[in-house]
Amino acid sequence: MEKKKFSIIKAMSWYAIGNILVKGVAIFVLPLFSDLLSTYENGIFTSFVTYATIIESIVLLGLSATIRISKYDEETDYDSYTATVLLICFSVALLLLIGVNIVLFINPNFLSFNRLLWNILIIDVAFSAGCILLGGRLTLDGRYKAYFVYLVINTVINLGVSLLLIFTIFKDHEVHKAKIYGILLANIISFIYMYLVVGVKKYNTSYISKALKWGSPLIVHTFLISLFAQLATLSIQYLTDFSNVGIYGMAITLLNIPQVLLATFENAWNPWFFDATNKKDYVLIKRFNSICYVIFASLIAEFILIVPDFFHLFINKNYWDAIYCLIPLSIDVYISFLYYTPLNTQYFYKNTKNVMLASIISSSIEVVLLYLLINKYGLFGAPYALLISRLVLLVIHSYFARKLDKNEFYDIKVLIGTIIALLIIDIISTVFVNNVLIRLALFIINGLMMLYMLYKNRNELIRLFNGG
Repeated sequence: MEKKKFSIIKAMSWYAIGNILVKGVAIFVLPLFSDLLSTYENGIFTSFVTYATIIESIVLLGLSATIRISKYDEETDYDSYTATVLLICFSVALLLLIGVNIVLFINPNFLSFNRLLWNILIIDVAFSAGCILLGGRLTLDGRYKAYFVYLVINTVINLGVSLLLIFTIFKDHEVHKAKIYGILLANIISFIYMYLVVGVKKYNTSYISKALKWGSPLIVHTFLISLFAQLATLSIQYLTDFSNVGIYGMAITLLNIPQVLLATFENAWNPWFFDATNKKDYVLIKRFNSICYVIFASLIAEFILIVPDFFHLFINKNYWDAIYCLIPLSIDVYISFLYYTPLNTQYFYKNTKNVMLASIISSSIEVVLLYLLINKYGLFGAPYALLISRLVLLVIHSYFARKLDKNEFYDIKVLIGTIIALLIIDIISTVFVNNVLIRLALFIINGLMMLYMLYKNRNELIRLFNGG
């Protein structure tokens, strides 16, 4: 029986529908949460998510990317390897749970969190890491419908439980705990669902050494990338206060919208890129990457131009300063998409040592920039520190990927041009944040240009939709 072709456009369509639906629900209730949570309460919740994200990178040990490697390694059983990686990550989480409780005997208020919050956090991280591993497996296998169901389950349970607890048990106090319990229950149930859908087989202990060998160079990379993304929140917390963290956290929450676009492109793009690279179809890769860059940059520009009005219409006024953080953070999401090509080129050639080096360099730069810019500009300096260091990361990854494969995977003029265009949009939206007409005019012009781009390349997109 002939193997069914993977269609990147069909996959992208399903990921888009799923992500837009579930994140749309989250955005829909955001005005409610902005009224129910003070900036201080939101700051505590944001710090919880920040710590969880960083610790999650430790639990994963850089192994999530190695599942992709195992699929194309003829000496490795793909299914058994997945089960082995799950075993390793849950074992690490258990050790961390024991270690944290020992620390809490010495310091009961470690990093401003009590024993209850720390135990919930580690348990949540274990199941969240499991979801990442199995979710990655589903996307790599092109099972986008199963992944769609996962997104629905996770979001509905998370929001449903959070709102139920807010209006009952935590109605008058500690509202942040309602959201924390919502996340925990959602991740546990989501993991159980994906475990059954993937059909995880028996682990193979002989793969532990192979997994650690592949993943060890990525441990520093994934940890630093996680720290890279969360360091701004931590810096704001320790250099200012929880209220500023809460404002920044609101920007991070609304950043879910461009991150939905990123996840949609990435989940569909990853398996396609590996297959196309394996076939050495460099002309197609370069052409399609250029189309993706322009479309993705146009969508980010649309978001930047319209998001100030969303704040003014729906979000509590106490959070409006988050607009000035969200605009540069949106460009950072675009830069993240750009470096997937050189990053995955290194994964394809199983060269992960330079990935670690790139992360160390860019993270070091970010630490210095965060300290300087937050001290000078407060929380508004954080997103620009992140943006600059992310650009550095893109340059470094591009250099290392070029050393491995000198074929052209993208058009450098398109890449640079889209970055410059978004920086100009950043300035315009910031300067004219209260001028709806100017931003609306640019929104319409940009939208028409994007539609023209889609129409111009319709035949190529149709061919990709059909799996060609």
